[in-house]
Amino acid sequence: MEVGKVVSDYPWIFVVAAAVAGVIFGLCISFCRWYRRRSASTRVQPLQREDERPWECVEFCYSLLAACRLCSCSRAGQGAESLLDKAVLRLPLTKVTIVVVLVVGTLACDITSLVYTTWLNTRLIEMRQNMEGDPEKVVMDECMRDFEGLSPEDALYLDNHKKCIDQLVGMEELERLPRIRLTVDERLCEPSNLCGVLDPGQCADSADKPGAVSECYELIDMTKAERENTARAKLLDQVEQRCTGKGVWAHHERKVKLEYCMWKHNTVGVCMNSMRTNCPRDEICCPSVQNAETIAAGTVTPRPNQYVCQKSPVVGLYCQHRSFTLPGGNASAPTPLCTDVSCPSFGWCRDFTDIPGLCLGEACMNYQRSLELILGSMIALPLAILIDVINVGLLLAVDRRSKLKSSLHATGSALKLLVYLFCIAGGVQDFVGLAVERRCWNEQGNARIAQAEMHVKLSTSTAVGGAVGSLCLSVLSVRWSNRLVSLPYARGRAQ
Repeated sequence: MEVGKVVSDYPWIFVVAAAVAGVIFGLCISFCRWYRRRSASTRVQPLQREDERPWECVEFCYSLLAACRLCSCSRAGQGAESLLDKAVLRLPLTKVTIVVVLVVGTLACDITSLVYTTWLNTRLIEMRQNMEGDPEKVVMDECMRDFEGLSPEDALYLDNHKKCIDQLVGMEELERLPRIRLTVDERLCEPSNLCGVLDPGQCADSADKPGAVSECYELIDMTKAERENTARAKLLDQVEQRCTGKGVWAHHERKVKLEYCMWKHNTVGVCMNSMRTNCPRDEICCPSVQNAETIAAGTVTPRPNQYVCQKSPVVGLYCQHRSFTLPGGNASAPTPLCTDVSCPSFGWCRDFTDIPGLCLGEACMNYQRSLELILGSMIALPLAILIDVINVGLLLAVDRRSKLKSSLHATGSALKLLVYLFCIAGGVQDFVGLAVERRCWNEQGNARIAQAEMHVKLSTSTAVGGAVGSLCLSVLSVRWSNRLVSLPYARGRAQ
């Protein structure tokens, strides 16, 4: 069973495990203290003089697992002598148990909060998954790369094509589809996205002159519009020499994308709002479902396409999922697709998709802010964990600087409280809750986004638990200081 599925089904598993670990750790300390006192009671010898204080120096040695303190000392006026068999340190059971449980519980809450925050960041990134390009085609091209030179009718080609289709159908990330997405070429074939910094010549557009990509687009458009055969033949030669010929883009960073965009614009035209004003009659502007080559023979049931091209007076062309329809449809007549007027969630989903790429809608701005706040939380939590680890080291080293330890605990508590404020006051929880309510994805996608709502709640609750633990330890560091250990003092006469 996958760890992610276990945690999703049993979200309190880390908290319960941390509590159990704290209790076990406290019981280990209690047992170790009882065992040491019982063993030492038969070995402690009386001191030589009644008024002698043999403790000239004290050195504590800790066992990390049992948290027991032993003593190694030397007598005044004599050589160094081990007194491990003569005395032991008495541990105040109640104080030690409280401190250890707080330390273990706080550290466990911090780690748990970091885990859930990381998963929350992953879920937020997945919200924009499958919104650009043609994901299935990309997977198929990569899978069939070694067989692209074969004939489509070759048996080896058909066999591997079917294997690639079976592999593609089983990919979970391709099943989570947004209800509104970009056309397949939007942003992909934009000149600014096709040109790299080190490309030769002027690939991208400048302030006063179009680049090579834009000139090719214009040249192809002129060729398609030309009706005179001689002039059209000359333009076709120029297109081949400058745009679609072999090796034209060989020295460019994004050679494959450039060749694809030029080929598509020369054949059917790229689907971008900067190049089209209306949806074409065919489905070339939206992702096409990949099917096996043997569908025509009737051996495989073809999968239908999931998207249809739509036009909005606000953002232009976009692709809408066929399931994004008016509620309450019937089987007798096709249900109309949702619009900004008919469906209350349509406008929010459209703004979240950010078709123009300017991020002017409220949904898009809240999404970007949430990503930035979660990134801040992922920086604050490791710092808080590092501070907790340093405090554990100071505790085991019997450091007497109580103000330093208290300040470190207070700083760690402030960092964890900052994580809580990022999620609550910063609006991350509100944004995730609204995304779950608007349901801008298909069933698989909405189920995935619903996990983000659980993750944000668990991340904030464990962060608050860690902040409270650090705050308590900050107070106890000043109140108890180093009185967790008391030294035995015995009076007696020399034997």
